[in-house]
Amino acid sequence: MFYRSTLLALAFVVLPVVCYAEVITAYDLTGRAGNEFFDSATAMAPHVGGEALLRGTGLTATAAANSFAASGWDDNSSRDYFTFSFFVAPGYQVTLTDLLIATRSSSTGPGSLWLYYNYTGTLDIVRETFTQSGTTTLNSDVDLANLTVTGRATFTIYRDSFAASASGGAVAPSGTFRIANYTDPLTSAVSPITFLGTVSRIDQSGDFDGNGAVDAADYVAWREGLGSVNTQADYNGWRTHFGQTVGTGSRASANEAVPEPSVMLLATLGGVAIVAAPRRTLAVRT
Repeated sequence: MFYRSTLLALAFVVLPVVCYAEVITAYDLTGRAGNEFFDSATAMAPHVGGEALLRGTGLTATAAANSFAASGWDDNSSRDYFTFSFFVAPGYQVTLTDLLIATRSSSTGPGSLWLYYNYTGTLDIVRETFTQSGTTTLNSDVDLANLTVTGRATFTIYRDSFAASASGGAVAPSGTFRIANYTDPLTSAVSPITFLGTVSRIDQSGDFDGNGAVDAADYVAWREGLGSVNTQADYNGWRTHFGQTVGTGSRASANEAVPEPSVMLLATLGGVAIVAAPRRTLAVRT
């Protein structure tokens, strides 16, 4: 009786779905010399692939501890840039909220740079302007305004061609610019260069385990990802397509009933309860 009442109570519990910003892609430059040819992504969210941090071929790699650095920003070439990209797996999308990054120029390095977002194959709007003053490190929490990404996204830092150097004079060939890990101005906590946001599913077929059939097992997979990559809308897709084979649009049975969440949860918890129930040992008379 205890198990039954407990399971019934749990079956109808409404669990709120709360989405928190997570690390989408990160680059930890701790211990780096600064003149590496590239730096790989050091952290990625599920269903996201981070690509290497690169510099354009018009720049010259320069040493600067715990950073990614270059000189050669003086000629305003289209080959003078830093770039970092990531891609999102099919069936998912990323909503970007912030970019945490630190930037610094030498006194003859660029005094102003732009962060561009490239999604359609051409440069999109400027997302941020980095204004460098002297050799002071600028820690920026860039507001990406819930930018939605599917497929591949690229962010590129170019020099503002009309701006002077960080000290106010001309940008010199030897003038440098670097990017580095972000330090929170309030707490002094250090974190890698980080894209923050959330990952969500846009595939509404309901086949969460990817076996080609929309069935009860997909409900379990949906529950496991609820609040991270799965939402209530994903359940609605599963309910709509329950009993179908993905890509066919046909049901296994026209009269097959679609289980409600409470029923599925009850069945799942019931199985757990059966496994967890104490075993009774029977004495055998001889």
